[in-house]
Amino acid sequence: LTLRQFGIELRRMVEIDKEIVRLGRNKDFVRENHVYRKIISEAEQDKWFDEMNRKEHYVFVVVHDGKRIGVVYLRDIPENRASSTCGLFFW
Repeated sequence: LTLRQFGIELRRMVEIDKEIVRLGRNKDFVRENHVYRKIISEAEQDKWFDEMNRKEHYVFVVVHDGKRIGVVYLRDIPENRASSTCGLFFW
């Protein structure tokens, strides 16, 4: 699934995005704005990716001018789509 508008592309996160997302999430100015502020290891990122790569979650990589610059996610989407948890971060 890919969405494109206003020069921004949102595309479903895939395996090859894991490391750049982890590196972006580990940047000081990003970590300081999250509840969980520890450096995320490769193993922790793998676990998170496996948990988020299910049908009730949508994780999109934000792409601008061909560069991956952030993540937008919706998680815990029930079958009736009545509610969800969302988040985003940019690096």
